[in-house]
Amino acid sequence: TLSVPAIGRRIMHWLLQLRAEAAGYLGRTADAVAALRTLAENEFFDLFWLEGCPLLAAARCDPDYGPLRALVAARADAIVDAMWGA
Repeated sequence: TLSVPAIGRRIMHWLLQLRAEAAGYLGRTADAVAALRTLAENEFFDLFWLEGCPLLAAARCDPDYGPLRALVAARADAIVDAMWGA
């Protein structure tokens, strides 16, 4: 996990999302997965984007995607639980 202030973290997430999308668009699946890995390791929680972005379709077929998705999903679930209860 990188030590980044909250607003800087959101900007970092956004830039990494753009990187993953650009890599997906260019067919560079390994680069897209690398960006997703960095996101997952740095408090990323946007499961909706992760599962729905069409540019990440090939990345979702990569064997490394499942554990990254699980990490993001656990974080997203914890946020939902904290807001509305389990």
